[in-house]
Amino acid sequence: MGARLVKLAYVYAIDVPLNPNEFKLLAWMALTALDDDPTPRYFDSRESSALALGRRVVDEGYGDENDQRERDAAFEAVKVALRGLVALGAILRVKTGRNGFRSEYVIRLDRDHSRGTDEFYRRRSKEGRTFRQRKGEPSAKGRVNLPPKEGPAFPSGTTEEPQGQTAGTTSLNVGTSPGAVDNFGGES
Repeated sequence: MGARLVKLAYVYAIDVPLNPNEFKLLAWMALTALDDDPTPRYFDSRESSALALGRRVVDEGYGDENDQRERDAAFEAVKVALRGLVALGAILRVKTGRNGFRSEYVIRLDRDHSRGTDEFYRRRSKEGRTFRQRKGEPSAKGRVNLPPKEGPAFPSGTTEEPQGQTAGTTSLNVGTSPGAVDNFGGES
């Protein structure tokens, strides 16, 4: 189905900043779309999109209040991820879903187009911060590498050490195996 599109989605995500839910949903959309279509389309259900984000939802009208709240939260997460993907230009909404009808999206994955969007510039201005990180918090970019330690290149216990006997030990493994063992007390 969409193995080529999934590869393109991974390459796209290297150059365009996506949050984790957007990336999961984009990979799912690429996986379920057909590679051979000139304009690959995604038109699966909201439940399927929620599953792509790692959320199982119960059918409408089933389950208790908590199940319905989880269903609403899952669909909200899908909506936020879709909104971000549309704003970046990774996908294009062709049809809007409503009761009994599914939304339909064209998968674009055009890096150059996405780099020209306002959403791309907004996210680039936050570069170096995670999506939940505030302005005053330190970022991973400020870290420095520590110099290597002096001494052996490998820690003790690795296979790179010379093999040999430790002083005061003897080797009992001489390459022979014991004979057959009779667990029932008889002679063999």
